Amino acid sequence: MGCAWWPVLASGIDRDQPAAVIEANRVVVASPGASSRGIVAGMRRREAESRCSLLTIFKSDPAREAREFEKVLLALDGFTPFVEILRPGMCLFPTRSCARFFGGEQTLAELVSEALERAVGQPACFGIGIADGLFAARVAAHRVSGGIAGRPVVVPAGASAEFLSPLPVSLLDREELSSLLTRLGIKTLGAFASLPAADVLTRFGKDGLDAHRQAGGLDEHRLTLRAHQPRLELSEELDPPAKRCDMVMFAGKRLADELASHLEEEGLACSRVVIEAVAEDGRTMSRAWRLEEGFSAGTIAERVRWQLDGWLSGSSDPPPGSALVRLVLLPEEVRADRGVQLSFWGGHTEPGRRAARGLARLEGLLGSEGVVVPEFKGGRGPGDRFQLVPAGSVDLLNRSVVPQRLPEAPWPGMIPAPSPAQVFSHREVVRVLGAAGAPAAVRGDRLTAQPDCLVFDDGRRLRVMGWAGPWPVLERWWDTSVHRRLSRLQVACSDDSAHLLAFEQDRWWLEASYD
Repeated sequence: MGCAWWPVLASGIDRDQPAAVIEANRVVVASPGASSRGIVAGMRRREAESRCSLLTIFKSDPAREAREFEKVLLALDGFTPFVEILRPGMCLFPTRSCARFFGGEQTLAELVSEALERAVGQPACFGIGIADGLFAARVAAHRVSGGIAGRPVVVPAGASAEFLSPLPVSLLDREELSSLLTRLGIKTLGAFASLPAADVLTRFGKDGLDAHRQAGGLDEHRLTLRAHQPRLELSEELDPPAKRCDMVMFAGKRLADELASHLEEEGLACSRVVIEAVAEDGRTMSRAWRLEEGFSAGTIAERVRWQLDGWLSGSSDPPPGSALVRLVLLPEEVRADRGVQLSFWGGHTEPGRRAARGLARLEGLLGSEGVVVPEFKGGRGPGDRFQLVPAGSVDLLNRSVVPQRLPEAPWPGMIPAPSPAQVFSHREVVRVLGAAGAPAAVRGDRLTAQPDCLVFDDGRRLRVMGWAGPWPVLERWWDTSVHRRLSRLQVACSDDSAHLLAFEQDRWWLEASYD
């Protein structure tokens, strides 16, 4: 089961209210109210706001999404204790024994749907799908949450391949593969599944073969209950007992590092980890998280933070009445590590791990908002392209600050590469003079005089040896309160320095400098 627009729903937005989560000036998730007005994922923010002037904008907040999702998990606890969380907004659980108790899979799905409606206070927010494997169940749940079907979708046992056959290959969670298959004329999952497995392995590799099995309804992951078996358990006593998330997270990060190190030494990967916390009053709280590609130390620590935040914020029922005295990590599902294709210059390094541990310790001292790292978001100016986000929300060992595939946005007026080395937080006004000593200005997309001299407030004068531009920028022309028009100019000076200047309201100011 899952909610396609959970990041918006977790913000307390009604399904009929137009709202969207924006990253890098692109719509990531839109509410049903926004979708009904033509706003879809991938749309530029300017176009989305032009289609709906009342659109409410949110930034992605995984911690909030996980904290609010705890209310949904509590509703599911009334049906089964075997819930696995894939991500905030999506989870799964075995239905065979539950269905027998509640009178069939369709009845069970409808009862779960009603319980979820009561938990979030809104109707028809979650899609519920029942099928043999994880992929088919996710597709079925997505069809419900996408509004194609009004009731839960139950795929009969053994009919997953038939259910998936007419659906598009874009449903595969592999963007490059699905795009390539479409260009090759293979547009449905059934057409892809009909290809010989040996040919698929030769052409697309192991990932392609896994996708081929999913398309044919042969999903390797089937959620079944296992007999109890000895398992690794990592725990740490909290002394003194802690009531705040940031106080527990230092222990959580240390346990995550220890677990990842142990699995790495054994050549194993963990795809299911259970997080447990024990309170002073003896109460034990437990949740299971799943990540098919396997957990790293950073992703385990991230899930620990989310879960602790959900418990300690009062979302649990009843909330812990006393401080936490023990934290436990249980890797319940491990497999041989097939490895990860690293970048050309290598992957994880010990200095990187030490830096991540140091940041975790600082978070424990300063709080989750006290340590921030830069994250790419896109923009025209050098100061607009990055934003500072909490370090705990980023997997520092597996995620680059600048993504390998930058958001596709034209950014008209953006300065060309290379980027400046130093971006100034304050505006230092300068004067740009032409050869005759007359001030140079920008009119339209042209300079009124060729730059010859740069004069600073402290009296320094630098000869301009070369220049490029101007690059005019017109931002948010439809909003008079934040409307902005400026131009940027690159100059190389006689002292071998290079600067980026901005011209706005008939004044030049120093925006950045190059090395």
